[in-house]
Amino acid sequence: MAQAELNESSPNDVAAREQAAPCAVEPNCDCAVPGITARWRAAYCMALEQTDDLEQAGVQRCLNRAEPASVRPLKPCARNEYWKRQLCQATSRRDDVEACVRDKTFIPDIVARGGL
Repeated sequence: MAQAELNESSPNDVAAREQAAPCAVEPNCDCAVPGITARWRAAYCMALEQTDDLEQAGVQRCLNRAEPASVRPLKPCARNEYWKRQLCQATSRRDDVEACVRDKTFIPDIVARGGL
């Protein structure tokens, strides 16, 4: 194959790469609230304690509590939504919790970048 052919991508190739590209907050990319459930829970616990320190004692106590029984059987997308709703209620966004939950730009650093 000629070099020019290697450097050119057809629109189909570009579309295939874009579809294969992972979302920024893997896994659960297809969820309304994507990301790792444990990270959403950690974001909630950190909001309760008003800290960004995952190792803070209050955050650790919160994380060590059992998840509510009603949440445990839920699928990951629903669990993520539950923890984001809790987070929204625990922050300054509590005035419009549902708008906060739907806000795709409201993704805490721990969810977006990790840290667990």
